[in-house]
Amino acid sequence: MGKYEKALDYATKAHGDQKRKYTGDPYIIHPIAVAKTLSDLGYHEDVICAALLHDVVEDTPVTLHDIEVHFSTVIARLVDQLTDVYTSEAFPNIKRKERKMLECYRLSKVSGYAKTIKLADLIDNTYSIVENDKGFAKV
Repeated sequence: MGKYEKALDYATKAHGDQKRKYTGDPYIIHPIAVAKTLSDLGYHEDVICAALLHDVVEDTPVTLHDIEVHFSTVIARLVDQLTDVYTSEAFPNIKRKERKMLECYRLSKVSGYAKTIKLADLIDNTYSIVENDKGFAKV
């Protein structure tokens, strides 16, 4: 099993029965789309694997240590850079708009590879939001 297949299998199992908002599709569809964008652009396998794994620490019980053990320090570092620090759970007294501004500032300091994965993530999420929630798309 190659690194891509291993990351796909790992992310699929980690996300389990999670569903995409709006469509109810299996959540893994989103990381696959993000990874495909980067693959189509010619990015190397570590970036593509990090794209597949980009939401597992944020949305599942998987830890950065787990990613490092199963993959590499490079992939774990990228996933770490992509994991939202300013969540409503961690900062319940900060309004969403301010949390998003803080997260944007934090993301401005991450590596170019992490920024590229984040842009592919935003692109895929934007398609779904525009198609299914035009009111929130304006926000």
